[in-house]
Amino acid sequence: MYRGILCLLTGIAAALLSACKSYTADVVLKPADPPPASASLAAETEILFLILGDTGRGNITQAETGNRMAEVCETRRPGRGCDFALVAGDLIYMFGVKSTSDRKFDTHFETPFAVLGDLPMWSVPGNHDWYKRGSVQAQIDYTARSPRWRMPFNHFGVSGLPAWLAIYGLDTSMIHDRKGKNAAKDAALTPLIDTQIASAKSTLCGKAGWRLLFGHHPIYSSGPHGMENGNQGTAKEIHASLAPLIQECGVQIYFAGHDHIQEHIRSPKEGFDQITEGAAAAATKVAGAIANEDVSSLFVRAEPGFGLVTATPQALKVEFFCVNPDQPGQALTQPCYQFTLPADAAQKRYAAK
Repeated sequence: MYRGILCLLTGIAAALLSACKSYTADVVLKPADPPPASASLAAETEILFLILGDTGRGNITQAETGNRMAEVCETRRPGRGCDFALVAGDLIYMFGVKSTSDRKFDTHFETPFAVLGDLPMWSVPGNHDWYKRGSVQAQIDYTARSPRWRMPFNHFGVSGLPAWLAIYGLDTSMIHDRKGKNAAKDAALTPLIDTQIASAKSTLCGKAGWRLLFGHHPIYSSGPHGMENGNQGTAKEIHASLAPLIQECGVQIYFAGHDHIQEHIRSPKEGFDQITEGAAAAATKVAGAIANEDVSSLFVRAEPGFGLVTATPQALKVEFFCVNPDQPGQALTQPCYQFTLPADAAQKRYAAK
């Protein structure tokens, strides 16, 4: 599905499709000031976190997803709940925000997720967050105004984690926009992308334990975006930049959104798993499940929902939860899919690639 079609999803008139312009190469961003405070989890031996993406619609589905996330977190750890959430972009549809006082921060984030309390939600921008000039900087600055919103920069390492867990968030819209068709734009984007990759390597490479990465655009997808380059299910620009990073640092899992589906993809050849959670506020369709000798889709579903990750030094368990917005309040007693990745198996797979 092309960028113009993304705009059509909210019924914008065809005459306005040209407004879907990304400003990734046009701005100089400044980090959040002050940087977000983060409670230390350094001494913990179990970390519980949510993974969700494509959240910011301010609709019934998003609110129901928020309610069910709060329920699952409380059920798993009564009185404490989850430690944080990773939000994989497209935080405010359709064109991001105008400023830190934009009411969409309330209608498309604070209100739907109020039930989560002050749960830190570490967020990276998606392509829709870049469609309005100044939107991503406003999102970074909003970090100082919300106890829940966490975007210290457009790319960052999650702070306060134990030594056995490292997580880095990337702004993949910059990578996606470097298509080799506009020399001036590519020249502006390249140093910004190089800085991201270098910073991610500094956070992840050589670290013991789990090394996790998240961003908006998936590397592989069985959804409509995965079919943009033919039937390969591969985002070529994203793969070219992230696959070497993942392999050099031994990243075990990459979390993404963008396609409004839930999916678990495994790449034995490259030695990592990818989790797509892009259906927190809407689900579209599965275009065609990937299945070849190098990459395979182990689970894919076009249903709203979110993921829950339970991480310990010994294993990482990922559970997918499917939400039915037509039956609000329906308790989620069981995940619709789950898998566990033992630490020793993950290390062996990386070493053997």
